[in-house]
Amino acid sequence: FEAFYQKDLAVRLLLGKSASLDDEQTVVSKIKAQCGPQFSATLERMLKDIDLSRDLLSAFRESEESRDGRMGDVDLNVLVLRTGTWPKIPLCDLQMPVRLSNHQDVFRSFYLRQYP
Repeated sequence: FEAFYQKDLAVRLLLGKSASLDDEQTVVSKIKAQCGPQFSATLERMLKDIDLSRDLLSAFRESEESRDGRMGDVDLNVLVLRTGTWPKIPLCDLQMPVRLSNHQDVFRSFYLRQYP
């Protein structure tokens, strides 16, 4: 059950398919009450990653980097996720277009200033 629920939660969170983060937190709290904190710890970290990513993205959108013209008309959406928390997926060789790579560099610069 744990692996199945973790995978489904990951899909909902990563694809923005969850109806509400509060509802997801409520379910995880009920799982924690029934199965214990060890069982729910990974699920709680996943929800925390999404919450922190939303705060980070909001701060980025208000930052000088996102308003100095280098981002153009791109609406960047970034999730920063901890290794080991999320279900593993196969690696792929991604060749990002130069325009997107430049946006990635802008966000990376912002992120590294926040978390040196």
